[in-house]
Amino acid sequence: QGAYELLGLDLVVDSDIKPWILECNLSPSLEICSTDEAQAEKETQTKKGMVTEIVNMLGLNDQDQNTLSKSQKAQRELERASGFKCLFPAQTANDYLNCFPVPRLADIASLPSAVQIDYNKLSLSGNHGVEAVFDESLALLAHDPVKKTERYIVPNEVATWIWIKNSEGAKPDDIAQELASTLAVEGRSQEDEKAIWLNQIWDMLADWSQASLFSQSNADNPFYSDTQEPLQQWQEVGYVNSAGVSLRIRCACDIAAGYLRTFTDPQASYSDNVKQIDVMRSSYGYVLINNTRVISGSRKLSQLMDDCIKLIAQSCLQNDDIGLIQGTVVSIAQKNMLIIGNHEQLDAFAYEFCRHSDKAKIRSGPPILTTQSNSIKCTDLPLRLPSNTDSISSSYDSSNYYPRKPETASSTQAPITKRDWAISETKGQPCWLAPANGTYGESVKINTLIFLNLPKDQEQESGIHAISNAQAIEKLWLNSLSIKSITTKHLPEWLSGMQAYSLISNDLKEAKTRIATLDKLFD
Repeated sequence: QGAYELLGLDLVVDSDIKPWILECNLSPSLEICSTDEAQAEKETQTKKGMVTEIVNMLGLNDQDQNTLSKSQKAQRELERASGFKCLFPAQTANDYLNCFPVPRLADIASLPSAVQIDYNKLSLSGNHGVEAVFDESLALLAHDPVKKTERYIVPNEVATWIWIKNSEGAKPDDIAQELASTLAVEGRSQEDEKAIWLNQIWDMLADWSQASLFSQSNADNPFYSDTQEPLQQWQEVGYVNSAGVSLRIRCACDIAAGYLRTFTDPQASYSDNVKQIDVMRSSYGYVLINNTRVISGSRKLSQLMDDCIKLIAQSCLQNDDIGLIQGTVVSIAQKNMLIIGNHEQLDAFAYEFCRHSDKAKIRSGPPILTTQSNSIKCTDLPLRLPSNTDSISSSYDSSNYYPRKPETASSTQAPITKRDWAISETKGQPCWLAPANGTYGESVKINTLIFLNLPKDQEQESGIHAISNAQAIEKLWLNSLSIKSITTKHLPEWLSGMQAYSLISNDLKEAKTRIATLDKLFD
């Protein structure tokens, strides 16, 4: 009387008439698949008989189901098993406990009395790879194997204590007894108190098991184990300094530490505004934590610095700033264009724009909208070019950190010198470039807004189209890295009198062909 799942086993028979299991399918089809008439008839008989026996065994048509106890239902189920053989629970159940999720106390209580399961033989050791231990709290990285997502859960003080006791090898009975003695409630017997705690403890262990927080294994049968590698020790990566913010990075993974260390400057002194970020390895990539808050999860190695830049940029916001935009300011002479869009497409397009126009310069990474109409503050954060961007092995002006359009073609990869940011040019990885003449806090007036739309919007033709301020507000909102209450109030005023365009194209290559048209907007 629990939950049932029909399984379909695919097998192949070898030349020695030995069957091999190829795979096991959940909820296999009950349709008749055979095209041969004789085989189809046999398949029909088999599947109909199986379904009939399932319905009968479960007593789905019994009128007295609601009047029976759990043990009575279980006994009736065994009596009517017909062609089914009970595999679990059985006399050998203790050998397979680690193959199942941790049961709840109600599961244990509903078992037939003839079946004795020693749950003390089940190893419930905490998987240290899911722990993030901070000064005053514990965060546990929970996995959803179906959705392939992750989230951090922060247990309260009692739950944290139960986790620690369980990790130390204490059994549920012992933990419940200690809690009943320590947190006794007046008017309630110690046995009743223990029963209440025992129920909660088993529920907690079951929830943690479903979230893959345990490395379940059996000392008597070590073959069945899903033990993950233990988490490495935290190692200091260093500080990343930009826009008046110092980002202190710690890693629990050598690979991530080596990659992020490329962007740190061991000689730089950190500012008063220090942010802490911890990077952990998980089943689906990397997780970034700021204090006990998960900033992002399931990240690729090449995306780690993106999240660090975003955190730095958000730290630059003052109380009277409208918001932070995923964009780049490009200047030609005394005019400034704010280009907004997906960061890889955005940065690569801005880079190509500057290669096309001799006088064009990038003033800022993600800019901050201010309460002054059409004005932004530069954040002086770097740009990220995807690995498939055209070669950037041109001449560099190390004084402004950004490549100018080369006077002559060159195949020599010139080194780049930087004060705060090192540049990663590892094969297959993105390249980072600092904006030219970007000074943190510098305010500039925006003349034109350009929204990159890739891939092409099916409702509009490829090209550059003027859009209304109402459409611009919507697009700005969607591309905001930080939205505050002040944003809603001041955004319409910020856009007043400004001309906005939408650049629609099938891909980045096609978008580059529109650069000459954009150049004319500055004339």
